Amino acid sequence: MFDFLKRKKKKKKEETTDAPKQPRAASEHNAPSAKTAAISPAKPAPAKSPVTAPDEEGFKIGQTIRVPGLGDFHVHDIKGGKGKSGMGIVYIVIDAATSTPFAVKTFQRWCLNTEDLVQRFLREAETWIHLEQHQNIVRAFYVATIEDQPYVFLEYVAGADLRKKLAGGALPSRDALRYSIQFCRGMAHAHKKVPGLVHRDIKPENCMFTPEGILKVTDFGLVKVLTGSDRMPMGTPLQEESAENQTQLFRTRLGEMGVGTMPYMAPEQFTGFSQVSVSADIYSFGIMLYEMLAGRRPFRVRSRDPEQWYAQHHTVMPPEPSFLRPEVGIALSRLTMRCIAKQPEERYPDFAAVEQELSLILKKEFQEEVASTGAQELEAWEVLNKGTALSNLGRTKEALACFDKALEILPRFDSAWLNKGVIFFKEGKTKEALECYDQAIEINPNSAPAWYNRGAALQKEKKLEDALACYERALELDSLNEATWLNKGVLLRKLLRSQEAVECYDRILTLNPNSAIAWYNRGFALRQLGRTQDELQCYKRAVEINPRFLEAWLNQGTVLRKMNRFIEALVCYNRVLDIQPRNADAWYNKGIVHRKLGQKSEAQSAFQKAAILDPGIAQQLKQQGLQ
Repeated sequence: MFDFLKRKKKKKKEETTDAPKQPRAASEHNAPSAKTAAISPAKPAPAKSPVTAPDEEGFKIGQTIRVPGLGDFHVHDIKGGKGKSGMGIVYIVIDAATSTPFAVKTFQRWCLNTEDLVQRFLREAETWIHLEQHQNIVRAFYVATIEDQPYVFLEYVAGADLRKKLAGGALPSRDALRYSIQFCRGMAHAHKKVPGLVHRDIKPENCMFTPEGILKVTDFGLVKVLTGSDRMPMGTPLQEESAENQTQLFRTRLGEMGVGTMPYMAPEQFTGFSQVSVSADIYSFGIMLYEMLAGRRPFRVRSRDPEQWYAQHHTVMPPEPSFLRPEVGIALSRLTMRCIAKQPEERYPDFAAVEQELSLILKKEFQEEVASTGAQELEAWEVLNKGTALSNLGRTKEALACFDKALEILPRFDSAWLNKGVIFFKEGKTKEALECYDQAIEINPNSAPAWYNRGAALQKEKKLEDALACYERALELDSLNEATWLNKGVLLRKLLRSQEAVECYDRILTLNPNSAIAWYNRGFALRQLGRTQDELQCYKRAVEINPRFLEAWLNQGTVLRKMNRFIEALVCYNRVLDIQPRNADAWYNKGIVHRKLGQKSEAQSAFQKAAILDPGIAQQLKQQGLQ
C-alpha cells in the first residue's frame, strides 16, 4: 500500500477604431499581432515593486542576484512557489551584463532542507548541463548555490507548454506527430549524451514551445533528487492538496520514496522508483501521445490515491485512440498502445526507435517530414529564441539586434524575418514590417503566422481587401487560430459585412467559449445588424469572463443608456471608474446619463472631470454647449 502525501492544490489592449462620437464609448479590438507565431507566448509580467512569493523565502521581484563568477542578474518575475506548483519555483532573470534572459529553477525550501538533498540537486542539474545543446531540449547552462540554496540556470523559452495546447481537446494527428517527433529527438539526444538517463516526470507541463512552435523538453532528472530515501523531507506540507497534474510525493510498494505525476507514471514507478529505466519514460510519453490524439488520458481516477492510479496503470487496458477518434490512423494508434504496454519489455527499446516509426507515419499519411536542424541552424535558432525572449520582456532594441544576428548566420531564416517584422510593427514602422513579412513568405509560403502578421500590417495601412486576402490565406494554413478569425471579423465589420463578421466570432467561440474579446467584438457586429438585445448579451458575457474588461463595461453602459435603462447604465460606468478612476470616457458617459436623469450638478461634475482628463472631450463638450 502507498503512504500518499497530499498537497494543496490577457488581455492586452490593442489598436482601437471607430469609437462612437456621441456619446463616446469603447471601440472594438483587433487581435494582437503574433509574436512570430499566432500564439501567445508566456510573457513575463512587467517589473513590479519588490515582493516575494507567498509563504516562500527567496528572491524578490526587482532584486539583483549576485552570483560569484557569473555576475549580476535582475529578478524580473517569479513563477510557481507555495500553493502555485508542486515543488518548484522559477525566477525569470536578466543578465545585467548581456541582457540575456534566463529561467532560474530550484525547489521550494522544504524540499531541500538537508545538505545531502542540496548535493543531489546539484548533481542532477549538472547531468542536465551535460546534455549540452539540442533544439528540442531546454538548455541548462550552469548551476550555482546561493545562500545555501541550489539553482540551475536554464534557457528562457518564451512560449506556452503542451498543457495549454491540450486545453481545447484533442490535437490534429499531424500536429501530434510533429510534436512527438520533436520530443523523441530531444530524448534520444539526451540518452546519447548521458546513457541510462531517465527523466521520470514526462508530462505536457514539461514540454515547452517557443513562439515558432519548436518543442523543448525540460526538467530533466530533477524529481530524482527527492527519491530513494526511506523518509520524507522534513517540513513536507501534509495538509495541502495537490492538483492532479502536479508532481507529488508518495511511498512506493517497496517502501522507498517516489516522486512523479501519477496520471503519467509507468506501473513500475509505483513499485520501485529508483530502478526504472528509459522504458518508463517511453510509457509516460505514450500517455501524453494518447492524450494528444484522444483528447483525454487513457486512465481516469477521481481520487488522488496512488493505489487507485497504480491499479489503472497496472491492470486496465484502455481503448485505442483510433476507437475514440476514427480520424486517428491505425499505425499511429498502435504505436501509442505499444508505448503504454504494461510490461517494459513490450514497449519500444528507446526513443530513437519511436522517432523513426513516427517519422515514417508522418511521411506516409501526410507526405511531410520534420526537418532535422543542423549545427549552424541551431545556432541561429538559439539567437532567435534569445531575441524573442527579449522582445517579450520589452527590450525591443536588443531583440532586433538578435534577429539581425540570426539572419547573418542564416539569411533565409524565415522566423527571423518574421520576428524582425513584428518588432517594426510594434514601433509603428509598417512599411519595414511588410518588407520583413514578404521576405518570410518568399522563404516559406506556408507560414500562417507570416500571412497573419502581413494582414495585420495591411489592415493598419487601411488596405482592407489585401488584408482580408492575407487572413484568408492564413486560415487556409491554420484554421484553428483565434487571432486570425478575430482580425478577419474586425475587418469584415469595417467593410459592412457584419453577418460574416459574426460568423468569424462564432468560429472563435466554438474553439474557445470563454474568449471575452470575441464576445465583445461579436457585440460590435450585432450593433450594425440592429440586434440590440443580442449585442447587450455579448457585452454581459464578456464581463462575466473578464470582470476588468473596461471597454465591454463602457459599451454595455452605452447600450443600456440608449434603452433608457439609466440606472443600470450608471452601474456600468461606475464599475469602469472603480477599476480605472481616470477613465475619461466613463466620466463623459456618466455625465450624459445624469443629464438624461435631470441631475444637472452631477452631470456638470462628471463632464468637468472628463474634460480635465481628455482635451478631445473638452472640445467636444464645448461644441455641444455642455461646458
